[in-house]
Amino acid sequence: MTRSVWKSLHMSFSLLKKCNTFLETYHKWKILKLYDRSSMIPLCFESHKVLIHNGMTFIPLVVSADNCISKFGEYSRTRVRCVFKKADKVVKKK
Repeated sequence: MTRSVWKSLHMSFSLLKKCNTFLETYHKWKILKLYDRSSMIPLCFESHKVLIHNGMTFIPLVVSADNCISKFGEYSRTRVRCVFKKADKVVKKK
């Protein structure tokens, strides 16, 4: 069971307002930028492109029928994987 299933369904009022104006005016040719990752993905966003802010950059997401009813935060990674490079030590032979 994914985390968004047992969490309550939350949809912010500002996102609903933005969703209604987006669907009335821009249709499919405009990309919508979102900052609220705790809201669920509404069914009206199906087959639209959305940019989700992860705190630093925007991550693109094309919403499909499988993505609906889950949260926007599940599709935006907020942590960067840290990889340390090994130093190449060159041993000089005499």
